[in-house]
Amino acid sequence: MWLLLSPTRLEAPFLQGEPFAFLAWRGLRGEGFVYLETGIGKVNAAMALAVYAARNPVEKALLFGLAGAYPGGPPVGEAVLVGEEVEADLGLKEGLEPLGFPALALGERRYFNRFPLDPASPGSSPRGLA
Repeated sequence: MWLLLSPTRLEAPFLQGEPFAFLAWRGLRGEGFVYLETGIGKVNAAMALAVYAARNPVEKALLFGLAGAYPGGPPVGEAVLVGEEVEADLGLKEGLEPLGFPALALGERRYFNRFPLDPASPGSSPRGLA
């Protein structure tokens, strides 16, 4: 079962399913997927995913939304595949690098506000999203 997540329902008007409530979140149950409206921000997204996955089997999870789409970028509704996540909400344009400590350290690699994504991760998509 795929778990689909977006900050607001405005980002998921194309999804069809049976409405349901899960604790503090609203969602839809569809063919091969469950959708949750997480609320805005990475903390809300992480909390919704963690709580749902702790109580229900999740094969794959996909977070989608505006993803920082700003004027001059792709139009709302256009699918894009990103190669890296740029964390822009740490209060510094350059991330944590000017402060001298990374947001994430994996072995010798230090990540300040740019995180490469796995190019193989999109894989197969749930029915109706391909």
